[in-house]
Amino acid sequence: MGLLTKGLLSISVFKVRTTAGLAGIVSAANQRRYPETPTKPSEGWGSLSDDETLAAKDGVRLDLKSYTVSVATNHNSTPIVALRYYYDEPDPSLIKRFGDSDWRRTSNRGAFDVFLLDENQPDELTALVATRNDVEVTNYARPALTELVSDEVPPGSITSASITEELDPDFFLWLLYMLHKNLRIAPNVKLSGILDMSGVFVGRRSHLSQGVDMYREDSLALVARNRSKLGPAKIAITHYAEPEGYFELQLFPDSGFQVYRKSKYDDKELKKLPVSLSGQRMVQDVWQTLLPTIRATYSADAEWRSKHRSEFVNWAKEELKKF
Repeated sequence: MGLLTKGLLSISVFKVRTTAGLAGIVSAANQRRYPETPTKPSEGWGSLSDDETLAAKDGVRLDLKSYTVSVATNHNSTPIVALRYYYDEPDPSLIKRFGDSDWRRTSNRGAFDVFLLDENQPDELTALVATRNDVEVTNYARPALTELVSDEVPPGSITSASITEELDPDFFLWLLYMLHKNLRIAPNVKLSGILDMSGVFVGRRSHLSQGVDMYREDSLALVARNRSKLGPAKIAITHYAEPEGYFELQLFPDSGFQVYRKSKYDDKELKKLPVSLSGQRMVQDVWQTLLPTIRATYSADAEWRSKHRSEFVNWAKEELKKF
C-alpha cells in the first residue's frame, strides 16, 4: 500500500501519452470509480482526499464514500489531478479461517495514491505513483493507468520515465565526486551527505550502508573499479531557496525516488502542515524543484566528462593502494 498521507514516500514515475489531457483523465477515472457499496471484490478510482481508513486492509468492510475528483492547480502553478486507486484481494489466511463466508471477511483492501501532472509537454502527462512494489506496479498501477487512456483513438499509452541520459550510473559517480570535493550542486543546493550507495561490479553487488567516506576502502573501491554500475543512492540535500529545508532522498536509476520522513521544511507555515499534507507537498517539491536542479547541473557539467571523471577514478585507484 502506498499512501502519500503517511509513512515512507516511495514514488514510481511514468509518462502518460494522451491527447485528452487531465480533463480526459478525470472523466475516465469517474467512469471507473470504486463502487460505494461493492457486492464482490472490486477495484477502481477514488480521491487522494478520501479518509485513509478506507484504504486500510480492513477498509474493505466499510462502504467507500469518496470525494469528487477534479483538475486543480498546485503551488507550482502546475495543473494536477490527485487520485487514489483501490483494489480488493482475497487473503488465503482469512479464507482458511472463515471459509465461504461473506467476501468482505476474507479479503483485504490495497490502495496507492497517484498524482497526474500536466508539465506542458505535448500530449504527455507525468504520473507520480506512490508505490515501488513490483507486484503492485505490475498487477495494478500500470493496468489502471493504461485503462484511463484506453478509450482514446488511437489509445494512449504508459511508459516508464527512465531518464537514461541524465540518471545513468555516471550520475551516481558524479554525486560521489561532488561530495568528495565538497562542491555545491547549485548555489542553493548543497549535497549534505550520501547516506548509502549501491553498486554492481562483474555481477557482484556492493552496498555502503553506513554512509560514504571517500577515504574508506569500500568507498574508494566503488570509484576505482570505474566500470561499476552505481545506484540507487540515499542522499541528504539542504535546499536554501524556496522551499527551504533538509531532504533525505533515495534516488533510483529509473527516475523513481523515495522521500524519508526525516525530511523537513524550514518555512514556518510549511512546518505546520499535518503529516497527511506535508507528504503530498514534499513529493511535488522534490519532483518539480529539487530533482530538476540536480539533473540539470549534472547534464551541464562538461568538465566532469572531459576531465574530472578520469581524475577522480585515478585518484581513487592511488588511494586504494594504501590499504
